[in-house]
Amino acid sequence: MTNNTESYEMKLLWPSAPGEFRDEIVNFWLKHGALPQKDQADARLSEVAMLALDSSGAIAAASSIFSHHYPPLGHAFYFFRCFVHPDHRRAGLAVRLINEVYDHLDIRFKKGSDPSIIGMIAAAENPMFNREHNEAIWPRSGFVFVGYNARGQQVRVRYFSGARIASKL
Repeated sequence: MTNNTESYEMKLLWPSAPGEFRDEIVNFWLKHGALPQKDQADARLSEVAMLALDSSGAIAAASSIFSHHYPPLGHAFYFFRCFVHPDHRRAGLAVRLINEVYDHLDIRFKKGSDPSIIGMIAAAENPMFNREHNEAIWPRSGFVFVGYNARGQQVRVRYFSGARIASKL
């Protein structure tokens, strides 16, 4: 394992299909328990945003996104999910993926793509991560705490540059 994320190749797949990585992504999720069943993994393939590949070209981490209207904030966001291979945790891959996916989506937003989706949202699913990363604003990604979900996980959001909220008045 390395602590230098620069040694990983980032492969942007979204909004295209995962193509040549299709079977490898499904096997990655199933082998490491990210998803319990093949049909769930197959269904998520269209949501794959970016992969982190190790020096041998194997998947070290995979992120996915989907459009999600978040009722407490009254707007649509891209919901970000990420799974990092156990051997590559602590390498900073989750932070690199969330930042690079955000940057890609922010550029799309500024160009007028999907203007109703005003940012990215994520839930911190890892209990240890929830305990250790309790800053109101995550310093390495700029994601802001907006509350807890029904499972008690931190919910974080980062708006796209120039995003506007709708008036409720």
